[in-house]
Amino acid sequence: MKKVLSLILLVVMAAAIVACGGENEPQQAPSNGEEQKPPQQEIFAVGDRVKIGDFFITVKKAYFYAGSQWNKPSEDENWVVVDVELENASDETVHVSSLLMFALYDEENYEADMVINTDAKGSLDGELGAGRKMAGELTFSVPKDQSTFEFIFKPDLFKTGQAIFLLEVK
Repeated sequence: MKKVLSLILLVVMAAAIVACGGENEPQQAPSNGEEQKPPQQEIFAVGDRVKIGDFFITVKKAYFYAGSQWNKPSEDENWVVVDVELENASDETVHVSSLLMFALYDEENYEADMVINTDAKGSLDGELGAGRKMAGELTFSVPKDQSTFEFIFKPDLFKTGQAIFLLEVK
């Protein structure tokens, strides 16, 4: 009897796995970039106030930072500082994490490393009460020869959606 039940359970599990799987065959993509373009997401600029999820976000400015006497970028990198303001648009307290909610991508689509900058103003970490605002600066290490970046804000780890800001840093 146990063998029969085990066999039935095994068949049901196999059927469930097969039913859940779909065909996902690889296909050669066109090399000229003219066909099958993915839909484009709206890109925002410095100064735009954007509503996403439970937040309003504004990138106030972005600039290169040479560092301090004790903490400087290496010779082959620059530091980019992004000055951000968040506003809680919900009626409940929300939690903000600079490491989990923000990213910077360079011209080659690589994610930049966040840098600890003791000279940065404010912090974008902690609780943010309903209707309250929080401002802070985030610092990223980027290749020295690049000046155009995409700054990404993802307000919820478990839902889709992100705000993308184009940064032309001088």
